Amino acid sequence: MVAALQAIVDAFNIKLQGTSAIPTVFVARDTRKTGKVLCDHARDAALALKANVLDFGELTTPQAHHAVREFNLGGKDAPFTETGYIATYAAAFKELVGDCIKVSWVVGPTSML
Repeated sequence: MVAALQAIVDAFNIKLQGTSAIPTVFVARDTRKTGKVLCDHARDAALALKANVLDFGELTTPQAHHAVREFNLGGKDAPFTETGYIATYAAAFKELVGDCIKVSWVVGPTSML
């Protein structure tokens, strides 16, 4: 696997030396049978290239995007938690529809009652 990665690095002239920044790679998977294997290979490849890896396990694509976005923003907007994810997208939805739709719901343990 390392030889294959080196071939890609060489083919695309990717600079791995001379930079002080250590890259951070996010990995997450869906629930398909192949998800874990693919995620494990991506994680192993990133680690072989000396990157930091944040493995989020099973996430939806929007949740994975949110995790990367919040990381890049320094977590200032809404930290990557399920509650932060919901708060961010609920606020965006409210801004989009304004007062056109009235929604009343409770987020938290009581919402399951």
